[in-house]
Amino acid sequence: MTLSCTLCEGSVSAATPVVIQERRYHHCTQCDLVFLDPQDRLSPEEERLRYAHHENHLRTPGYERFLNQLLDPVMELVAQAPPQRALDFGSGPYPMLAELAAERGLSLELYDLFFHPRPDLLEVPDPVTYNLITCTEVVEHFSSPLRSFGVLNSLLTPGGTLALMTQIRTPDTDLSTWPYARDETHTSLYSQKSLEYIANHFFWSLTPVGPRVFFLKKQDS
Repeated sequence: MTLSCTLCEGSVSAATPVVIQERRYHHCTQCDLVFLDPQDRLSPEEERLRYAHHENHLRTPGYERFLNQLLDPVMELVAQAPPQRALDFGSGPYPMLAELAAERGLSLELYDLFFHPRPDLLEVPDPVTYNLITCTEVVEHFSSPLRSFGVLNSLLTPGGTLALMTQIRTPDTDLSTWPYARDETHTSLYSQKSLEYIANHFFWSLTPVGPRVFFLKKQDS
């Protein structure tokens, strides 16, 4: 039995999954994505409840430092080229990143499937006006990353930047003990090779700016 990779759509054997807390993860050797078996995903209702109980609803110094891993390099980018319009994609129940950004002079519009459902923000305007999209600890929740990154690509202006934060797998990562894999809301686990595949697919440039922060810049037209 084979499955289609949720990123590159290549064929992946389902015969030897990595089983973590009774959930099956499959590895694509073509794009190096590790993805959760579709049959093991939470329902939308279960997923929303898990997010609502994540311990990221309070503004604590530790959480601020965590988010500043992304926000600090974003503000350096903004200082060079202020965006006409910026979006925080997957802002969560408490949009603390947007709150911190506003205090530093950057306005982020909010979109979240569960907590800030603004489908109008995902309608592609003509011309596209999102010069900057932030995605903080979100892409690991993409059940269909090819489709989701395609949406983000359509929303970015030529020359615009997708600033994402996620923890990536390394060759030494033991999936069975890795906290990222043990989070039942995480459906896509990326490596450097996976991000390079995404960048190549959408003709983006990929720049690591921290251990878990990456800038993906859309090619100028």
